Parts: sequence; structure tokens; C-alpha cells
Amino acid sequence: MKQKEVKIGLGEAISRLMHIEAIRASRLGNTKELIAEREMLFSALNNIKLDLLFNCNVEISNEGIDLFEESANNSCCRLNSNPKNKIVSKQLRNISEEKIENKKNRKTRSSRRKKG
Repeated sequence: MKQKEVKIGLGEAISRLMHIEAIRASRLGNTKELIAEREMLFSALNNIKLDLLFNCNVEISNEGIDLFEESANNSCCRLNSNPKNKIVSKQLRNISEEKIENKKNRKTRSSRRKKG
């Protein structure tokens, strides 16, 4: 079996999932095929993990996605920025800045060679 790597945007995957759900709700498409595609998209999307931090003013028994529903229903928690995400974001920004700097340095070196 051959493997094929495919890169799609998160928004594109979510948009397709919403489109599939709309077709299923209207009962216009082949339900078996739509369910299979839906499951593939869910599986792909679940490979992306979000590190979230909630500040709660009461003891909460729910975890995971259920915490969103409970919080929305009784305003017991609010989503806060997670320091871990800032660290990762800063690391990615530093990597991007390094790449830009390296590219500038290569251009400077090549222009020096042409002059000399």
C-alpha cells in the first residue's frame, strides 16, 4: 500500500466537515459515503491538540469538550491564555525570524561575491 502525504488547511477541513453535515442533515447525499468521509475528517482533526487553560470559580467535574458546554450553560469558567501556547508561539516566531535572517545573510554574501 502506498502512502501519500496531504496537507490541507484547518479551515478547509472544518469547512468540508460542515458541508458534509449540511448534506447529511438535508438527506441529499449517500449517507454511507458521507459518514465515512466525516469519520476520516474527524480522525484527521483530532490529530491536532489544543492546550487550553480554563479559570473556574467553582469545582468542575467535567473535562475535555464537556467543559465548554458546562461553562457556556452556567458561566462557571472562562477560557484563559495558556502560557504553554505562548512559549510554542514564541519558538515558532524565533524560528521564522532565524530563517529570514539567514536568507538576508545569504543574499548579502552573494551580492559581495558578485561585486568582488
